[in-house]
Amino acid sequence: VRGLTFRNGNSAQAGGGLLFYDGGLVADCWVISNRAASSGGGIYGTVNVSNCVVAGNRATYGGGGLELGASSKGETLQVVDSIISNNILEQADPDGICEGGGIRLSQDTDGAANIINCRIVNNAAQGGSVYSCRGGGLYVNYARALTVRNSLFAGNSCGGYAGGAWISQGTALENCTLAGNTAGIRGSGFYVYNLDES
Repeated sequence: VRGLTFRNGNSAQAGGGLLFYDGGLVADCWVISNRAASSGGGIYGTVNVSNCVVAGNRATYGGGGLELGASSKGETLQVVDSIISNNILEQADPDGICEGGGIRLSQDTDGAANIINCRIVNNAAQGGSVYSCRGGGLYVNYARALTVRNSLFAGNSCGGYAGGAWISQGTALENCTLAGNTAGIRGSGFYVYNLDES
């Protein structure tokens, strides 16, 4: 998918703008003001994202802007040269989970993920249990080989842990800027957890 605009979509389940199950690439696209009742307000599925604007999308429990996951063991997922901004995750269930206001990335422990040259700004994860509310900008689950390079995390917020990003030990952070992120409990910038105990 290349060079398209996806705006004002509404899904009763996942993927308010786009939904992929078998892999693909979304490039040079605008994914704006979409809504999903469950996860992936803008984009949901097994897909790489390049040079896109994903902004103003909403979901309930995972990935206000993007919910990305691998379809095969050892697969690499990438978000590069993109702006992820002003996406909101709103969990109405007081006991529910709320993970990744901007991006929720789920990857098996043998897989890899790259976030490169991105602006992840002004996203929010709010509602649900504060102990299950994680990653205002970015939430990464299980990716043992994660690289975050040349990226800005600014103005993101989370009601629980990790205003900027929830990431695992072993993540390679290179030339990143964190500014003005907030968390209700811990980790206003990044919250780094032990992968073997998660």
